[in-house]
Amino acid sequence: MNYRKLTLCLLLAFLAHFPLMSQTAIIAHRGLWNVRGSAQNSIESLHRAYDTRGIYGLEIDVQLTRDSVLILSHDPDIGGYRIDKTDWSQLRDNVRLRSKEQIPTLDEFLEALSSYPDLKLFLELKTQEDPGSERYLAEQALAMVKAHGLLERTAFISFSIEICKQLVKSSPESLVMHLRADYSPKELYAMGMRGVDYNYSVFWKHPEWFDEARSLGMSIGAWTVNEPATMQYFIIPRGFDFMTTDNVMPAMDVFDLLKIVPRDISKPIM
Repeated sequence: MNYRKLTLCLLLAFLAHFPLMSQTAIIAHRGLWNVRGSAQNSIESLHRAYDTRGIYGLEIDVQLTRDSVLILSHDPDIGGYRIDKTDWSQLRDNVRLRSKEQIPTLDEFLEALSSYPDLKLFLELKTQEDPGSERYLAEQALAMVKAHGLLERTAFISFSIEICKQLVKSSPESLVMHLRADYSPKELYAMGMRGVDYNYSVFWKHPEWFDEARSLGMSIGAWTVNEPATMQYFIIPRGFDFMTTDNVMPAMDVFDLLKIVPRDISKPIM
């Protein structure tokens, strides 16, 4: 065996024992909620996420109450109440999450997050019924994130193109990503957005969009990736930056199987 072959064999043996680093980050969808004692969009789901191996960040959803309080909820209704038709005090006093806590306000959640160094936040601002409410939601959420010193580790995402445009206008240095596939990466880039975050199936239908986004230097995310096979054979090998999933533990099993580790929590969001 010559010197070159010996060196190659030693290198392969080394790599077999030390996992490679993947650029794909695991984002816990609505926090780490599918474990006992936790709930979607709760402060408990934040605590659980930070304590779980492999999680880079978590995605939460923000709605606006009738009296203009920003609270965490995915759906427009919670506990039998329509959020935008109900004051915060009524929701606070009458609704409890599966984790037994009251619905968190965004400000309360950000205060809790600020005590966890490096954990990233993917902040989804939900579509509202009128443009004025969307502008208010975007501006208030941005102001709160800045007030808590979390701007550098927050990505803003929304299905509303108007919310995304408002965020780009107010904070052009931030990572803002539109969630709906009615605009190509090139079109979103022209609007000032620095990333794309589509349902993973969109990239099956438009594989050229991945390359287009990469060529523009955009961050690339995919949601909601729950099947281990999709992670193993598509998301991770393709090199997506962010993978939003409900199934964090099965995702880590896939990374272990591939002998790689997900993006480290200390790495910057952009």
